[in-house]
Amino acid sequence: MDAAVPGREPVVVQTLGPGEVVGWSWLVPPHQWHFGAVALSPTTAIALDTRQLRALADHDPNFGYPLAMCLLAVLLDRLQTTRARLLDVYGQHR
Repeated sequence: MDAAVPGREPVVVQTLGPGEVVGWSWLVPPHQWHFGAVALSPTTAIALDTRQLRALADHDPNFGYPLAMCLLAVLLDRLQTTRARLLDVYGQHR
């Protein structure tokens, strides 16, 4: 996964492997991507009907709450990893 950095090429912030989640922006409006992703080898991905998934989560809190908690755990990991990577990138130029 990469992040746009003004005036530079995108910065790789994390490398994902099999079974990892790419994307959570579908969960919260305005549903826009904030990171990019590039597959470096042949990859199989599962795309979800996120409108239907949100509708199911809204309708059934016993489904929606665990789904949200799972995605929050992914988000927390990504934010911590991204922060560490960006500190490394900016620290190299001082």
